[in-house]
Amino acid sequence: MRRIVGAVARVSVALVGLCLLTLIGEVHGQADGCQPSWLPTFAPLGVDGTVNALTTFDDGSGPALYAGGSFTTAGGVAANSIAKWNGTAWSALGSGVNGAVSALTVFDDGTGPALYAGGNFGTAGGVAARRVAKWNGLTWSALAVGVSGGASPAVNSLAVFDDGSGPALYVGGSFSSAGVVSASNVARWNGTSWSALGTGTDDAVLSLAAFDDGSGPALSAGGEFTTAGGVATSCIGKWNGTSWSALGSGMTEGGALGTSVKALAIFDDGGGSALYAGGAYTKAGGATALHIAKWNGSSWSAVGPGLDKQVWALMVFDDGRGPALYAGGSFTTNGSIALSSIARWNGTLWSALGGGTDVGVNALAVFDDGSGSALYAGGSFTTSPGGDGHLAKWGCSVSPSPWTGLGSGLAGVAGLPQLTGVGDLVAGTPGSLALVDAAPAAPAVLFISASSTPTAFKGGTLLTVPILLALQLSTNPQGDILLPWAAWPSGLSGASLFFQFGIQDAAAVNGVALSNALRADVP
Repeated sequence: MRRIVGAVARVSVALVGLCLLTLIGEVHGQADGCQPSWLPTFAPLGVDGTVNALTTFDDGSGPALYAGGSFTTAGGVAANSIAKWNGTAWSALGSGVNGAVSALTVFDDGTGPALYAGGNFGTAGGVAARRVAKWNGLTWSALAVGVSGGASPAVNSLAVFDDGSGPALYVGGSFSSAGVVSASNVARWNGTSWSALGTGTDDAVLSLAAFDDGSGPALSAGGEFTTAGGVATSCIGKWNGTSWSALGSGMTEGGALGTSVKALAIFDDGGGSALYAGGAYTKAGGATALHIAKWNGSSWSAVGPGLDKQVWALMVFDDGRGPALYAGGSFTTNGSIALSSIARWNGTLWSALGGGTDVGVNALAVFDDGSGSALYAGGSFTTSPGGDGHLAKWGCSVSPSPWTGLGSGLAGVAGLPQLTGVGDLVAGTPGSLALVDAAPAAPAVLFISASSTPTAFKGGTLLTVPILLALQLSTNPQGDILLPWAAWPSGLSGASLFFQFGIQDAAAVNGVALSNALRADVP
């Protein structure tokens, strides 16, 4: 008990000092202390092959993460090239598809949101569906007769864009027809029929994204092409609904493996939203930009020193340190630090995600499985720091809250005063107690105890008995008290503490209102 009293006294001193700061002026909030890491999630029964595409979709049973690629099982369940992860278990989408899946997105064709998959398959759920198909949560269906033509027809990218005539699904890949329409490598599906985007492109489209660069909404397309609609575009161009145009002089000098744009994303680094393009190139707009570059609507610029090898996936995510752009691919460094196939760009600097993965990252998506948003990375890798292969999770682990509300309040002028606690109560970490809905500018006492014996008090019940400490405080003009601490003290591990406020309040039964009691179980 002496150990607990001493530690509680140290908490009390900290609370009193910081309370005075609160009442005098301002207290700056503390970060939540989250340290993102690779979180063991899927091993030993993840997916048994490469993941090429990831997205989130709610089929009516709740949001879930969907993975597409070249695999036959997920979590031990037979799942042909596509599967659903609901946060706890894997399930198949019917009998899946009979080839690799390279792209996933969600689109509402007027009959409700559905999941669309693209790749090099010919059937989905046993139904003929050439390279693109729709999953409504129960069954697969084709988009007319799909896309075809060319030496190796495939769909590589999917995106939703409204050209002014309503949202539609845009499909990019390697093909020469969509349905019965001639469409060179890119086409539009409005829910009932296909249409071409002018004369299309002269080579494969690998990535699509809707972006307004200041001249109006447009669909940006990246790939291996050199012209779009007859316009010189050098691997990247945009479609405004009626015509194609270039984004500067595009990308060049990709090396022996060719030049291409394989990933597109929109990110605001603090200077406004911009289009980021990743792929296989070393110059953008004629200037050096190693495998990733930024388009601000008028010119290209490098993203720091760039990356030493190809970028295949881009995604914006906030892992607790602020929004950032995440890149996946085959790269190993930015020239100064090891990055191992996945990296974070905060607008100024590149940083690693722990030890990264052993080989390429093909796809990135953000999903909340109920424990908070996390970044999921899919690819051909077989190991990651969290022990997962082909699909891995990056984020903050969430521990059970140490705070429990115990009720037992007594109403005053503003109703029942509410006491809440924030923080994980680990030694050295920040947190706070907050009282709201109390009488304004009123004397108050915070009672603290190490056990709880309910005791009648002023017409209510005080749960913080026997009282170890009673802190004399005062509410602010709004009837609030904020008591933050920068570093929770050591010496309390395993203890339970009880907190409850008494506030002078003429509207209360006997002139004193009570907040709810709060128990803090120190880990």
